[in-house]
Amino acid sequence: MNINVSNQNNSIQHTSFKDLVSANAIRRIEVHNDGKWWLLIYVGNVERILSAKRGHVRKFSSLNTVEKYLRSVGVQRFEVELV
Repeated sequence: MNINVSNQNNSIQHTSFKDLVSANAIRRIEVHNDGKWWLLIYVGNVERILSAKRGHVRKFSSLNTVEKYLRSVGVQRFEVELV
């Protein structure tokens, strides 16, 4: 999957993501890998990509790191896409 966060409308940063998790507004979270792990977050019918403060895609070095991050913001379930 080709990720593009140049359009800021499809990205979400940590604070907003955490707030949406707290509000139970997240429908689904997919974890993808293109050499590094990244998150595709579904808020209703809208897809958002977790971004870093400077706007680039927030990447994780391992699936364990993803799991620790998601648990830290209150996520209990996510899907892993291996293709």
